[in-house]
Amino acid sequence: MPKAGAGAAAPGILAGETIGTGVGPLGALSPTPITPEVTGANPRWGAMAWGLAAAVCVIIGWLPFLAQSGRVAVDDDWHFFYHQYEAVCRTIVEYHQFPFWNAWHTGGTPLFGHPLVGVFGIETLLSLLLGTVVGLNLAVSVYLGIGCWGMWLLLADWLDSRLARFWGTVLFGLQGALALHVAAGHVVMLGVAWLPLILHLAPRVRRSRTAAVTLGLLLALVVNGAIHYHTVHFMIGLGCFFCVQLCRHWREREFRLNLLGMSLLVLTLCLYRWVVCSEVFLEFPREMDIPIKVPLWMLLKALVWPGQHAGSFYPDPVPGWLKWHEMGAYVGVIALGLFLFSAFRRPRWWHVAAFITALLAIDSATHWLPGYWLRELPVFKSMWVVTRWRLYSVVFIILGAAGGLDLLLKRFPMSSIAGKVVRVLPALSIAGLLYNQHYQWRHAHWESEGGLLSAVHLESSTLVSSGNVEFHPYAAVHRGVGMLFAYEPLFGYPTRYHKGCALDYRTCRIGVEDPRYPGEVAGLVSPLPQQDVDWSPNRIRVGLDLPNLIYVNQNPGSYWRLNGVQLFPGWPTVAMEESLVFACTRPGEYVLAAVPPGHQRALRLTLAAGFLLLVFAIGPWRQAKGLTGSGPSVS
Repeated sequence: MPKAGAGAAAPGILAGETIGTGVGPLGALSPTPITPEVTGANPRWGAMAWGLAAAVCVIIGWLPFLAQSGRVAVDDDWHFFYHQYEAVCRTIVEYHQFPFWNAWHTGGTPLFGHPLVGVFGIETLLSLLLGTVVGLNLAVSVYLGIGCWGMWLLLADWLDSRLARFWGTVLFGLQGALALHVAAGHVVMLGVAWLPLILHLAPRVRRSRTAAVTLGLLLALVVNGAIHYHTVHFMIGLGCFFCVQLCRHWREREFRLNLLGMSLLVLTLCLYRWVVCSEVFLEFPREMDIPIKVPLWMLLKALVWPGQHAGSFYPDPVPGWLKWHEMGAYVGVIALGLFLFSAFRRPRWWHVAAFITALLAIDSATHWLPGYWLRELPVFKSMWVVTRWRLYSVVFIILGAAGGLDLLLKRFPMSSIAGKVVRVLPALSIAGLLYNQHYQWRHAHWESEGGLLSAVHLESSTLVSSGNVEFHPYAAVHRGVGMLFAYEPLFGYPTRYHKGCALDYRTCRIGVEDPRYPGEVAGLVSPLPQQDVDWSPNRIRVGLDLPNLIYVNQNPGSYWRLNGVQLFPGWPTVAMEESLVFACTRPGEYVLAAVPPGHQRALRLTLAAGFLLLVFAIGPWRQAKGLTGSGPSVS
């Protein structure tokens, strides 16, 4: 049975990200107590049957994608993520090192510190177990499963009918927005799948230690995955929500302890990642002043037009910048109609949330609208693709649509003609969703892994740098080839782009095709015997019998330490137009290692947070009474 106030997290989340959004009136909305509709058999079996049916529908919709799980998707940004996670896997499996540095990427860039690469995320785990291609493809399915499960639980907080819950869950799994982003290789956008679980758990933190711990672990997974748009939105929004809740319920000791325990858990598990990534992001904020204004009719078309893919419609929503995969959001006419019906009959917080996020998604150019001022705030300047707000709009529209169906099911019994029509609507809607999914995947492109690998004529057991822009970036890393011109989003958008390569990067790294190529590690004073060099992605050991000047064909920067001492203090993380050269004035062993400049500071902060969590867990939190409230239900 849901607690009063469950689901009110969304208004608090929105409050932190819009100008002048009032939390109070929205937060006052609370769910109606739910009476189980199954009275005879065990209700859990009925819930499991509906949940299984929803899973089957979603799997059918994604079958064209799942059938290609052993092949390489080649549209848009897929090459970047295959490339990065292959570097993670090679560093861990072959070299037994923590993946601080990607030696195969544009002459060397941060790997763990890259905001878009989740070394502790689901993608890495599956890539290590199954291989990069299969693992990364199947990670999509895991995220979808998490999102559908979260939507099933969230809908149970608000709706009576399991048919409505079933339909809402299928809507989430087969919605067009996420599918379009996946087709375009925007793997990081799958983080939105955590939103339903967050909305389900956040209000329960007030009375449930289990919910507090669960939400803390969930947020740790979010941050240790991709630090992207959704990560910032979630953290700011939850911060605002809990501040409002704390002001209202300050006298409740249980709530204060739960909130403090959850916060310490998140800090312990996330601080290291946050500090290391912040260093990289602050050097490459990629702030872009591109106001976007999309007509309302285009958003409506995105919601209801069946049969959308990344190249649908002309001209693009923002010509020269955004294609349709940044606009499409198919849910269908039935879902949108039921959302509007429920908005008039029984307005809820999700209707307001859908309106606000839709407004943010279509306009950041009009001065009197919140989107214009929001993009002037720090961090938000870098998140200029405002159409991604529609991913949240879709979630809230689904909640409203399922709520509208729930209202109609209560109003019209099965025995009436209207009742029969109402119960057919979900089937018609799902048919449209399945058509849209299969239409989209017909326009996606795949290639065999073997074909891509055979096209890379170079190979190295360690690293050989290449300026060849015809290689697929994933295949290059797999072969031990470093792509000097591989696309790196932190460096900004290239003006000349070819097959996943940025042709206008300026670098001092030397490719093997260049007659001047000295090797990856070379002596500039006297030749360096290769048996005296031990190369690995994060650590290069050089043994010298005589003094020498050593050249390393990697980007210099603040990551590099020579025998434990920072080699380039005060330098940026990556200095592509400088050379990595160091003098060895006496014979002996020299070890060049890549370590984040904030490594020690991040470790100290993490250990401090962990110590406080341990003291709190065995002290006030453990000794407090009445803190074992029920956690999330699975019925």
